[in-house]
Amino acid sequence: MQDFQFLDILSGIPAQLPPSKSEKQSKRSRYAELNSHCAHFVTRTAILLGGVLALNITSSIAVNALRFATDLKLKRVALPCGVCRGKGFYICKLCKGNANIHWSPLYDPVAFNPCLCPTCDGNRVQRCLNCLGKGYS
Repeated sequence: MQDFQFLDILSGIPAQLPPSKSEKQSKRSRYAELNSHCAHFVTRTAILLGGVLALNITSSIAVNALRFATDLKLKRVALPCGVCRGKGFYICKLCKGNANIHWSPLYDPVAFNPCLCPTCDGNRVQRCLNCLGKGYS
């Protein structure tokens, strides 16, 4: 068969001939090969990420269970905290339970501005710093 070059009538540029069946099959085989490589990569990545996620979840569950068990053992035997008397909280030492402080940025202030206490955030109690709020030392 003779190879004819067709010209696009409007632009004068030679138009491409439609691909033959063998070219279509070779392109399909290249796409199929590329698709299979991508599929292998995606499945291996999914397996790896799934394993890491499963390991992360199981280790966090195990660590929390061990921490809970040790806290229960310690709570049975430990004495109550001497600072908060086993409550875990005490009256805020900065505002003395008023929920706000009188503050001014000047060295010798003329007027004070009442501001929300930054230690207790207006709750009037703060977590015990000795036992970290657990109630036992």
